[in-house]
Amino acid sequence: MRPVSAAFLKAVGSSHAMASRATVVAPGQNGVAPIGSRVGIEACSVTFDSTQNVLAHASLTTSTAWPAALTDLLAPFGNEVYLERGVVYGGGTTEWVGLGYYRINKPQQDTVPAGAIVLDLSDRMQGIIDARIAIVRSYPAGSVVSAVIKDLVLDCYPWATFAYDASLDTATLNAGQTTTNDRYGFLNDLITSYGMIWYWDYRGVLVIKVPPNPNVPVATVKSGDGGVLVSVSRSLARDGVYSGCVASGQQATDNAPPTALVIDNNPSSPTYWYGPFGKIPQFFVSSFLNDVNQCRGAAISIMQKQSGVPFEVDFSQVPNPALECWDPVTISYTDSADVHVIKSMTIGLGAKDAMSVQTRQLIGGNYVVITG
Repeated sequence: MRPVSAAFLKAVGSSHAMASRATVVAPGQNGVAPIGSRVGIEACSVTFDSTQNVLAHASLTTSTAWPAALTDLLAPFGNEVYLERGVVYGGGTTEWVGLGYYRINKPQQDTVPAGAIVLDLSDRMQGIIDARIAIVRSYPAGSVVSAVIKDLVLDCYPWATFAYDASLDTATLNAGQTTTNDRYGFLNDLITSYGMIWYWDYRGVLVIKVPPNPNVPVATVKSGDGGVLVSVSRSLARDGVYSGCVASGQQATDNAPPTALVIDNNPSSPTYWYGPFGKIPQFFVSSFLNDVNQCRGAAISIMQKQSGVPFEVDFSQVPNPALECWDPVTISYTDSADVHVIKSMTIGLGAKDAMSVQTRQLIGGNYVVITG
């Protein structure tokens, strides 16, 4: 969850005055107070989805002038939009929560010349995806993993700042690696092989870390009197749910690649490997997995990140912009409470906009290695 004050959390638990703002900034800024030009917000929604390569997208409707020149404010050639939603307190002060930096992909004006402009926006990961590698790069065995990541990211964003797990400063490549032209794919494969997630956060910082502990909720969402949970819809589906994971390396020799199978071994879990759900494995293959221990770690991490039953929860009237994807939250009903992990959410920047959240409910898997 993004850092906010206790007063902020108390305010979003009930009716409160809110504010929002959008700032167009030159590329390369970071932090929660960028320098730029404010633009009016007629409508705006921001969607975060942890299942997608680009975590966050936004649509912003504004009455700012159409970009007649390539260097104008809303031209899609480098400028970014920094979005915020905040709580206005009784004394008139506002506590802002940043929602991130977004590249302008496309301005569109349906009514010329005076109609509103709709901006299609995506976070900085889109730039990593678009920046294909023109000349492939090779990294010898022994290269430090964090240095490889920085080399490929800074080549795209020379001003990038990082917040990554310290273990990546001591981890090294067990074998030499050569990229394809797919910058994002190479980086994603490398980071996933160490059991980590990566995304651009609300400060414009590239975060690389182990997912939060799903058993430690950061917030409680309640229904009934004094609660913010107004409507709930639920669905259960097998799609995207697995009872095991096979992680394998890739070998250029005749030797069999290292492999590990991790299963859900909890008989009371609905995805018990030996139960009626069935033996349904997912597969992860990476050239970065060079021994069985790495395969085990990657498979366990993937199971922990992706386990859970799809469960849709709809928050309305009282959005909490401090919540983030991967956050565990307690959903409290009048007669029960369950822990869920946020999978995706959409936050509106209008006073009457709802906040919708999709989660996966924890199912108590007991993940063990049975091969490898």
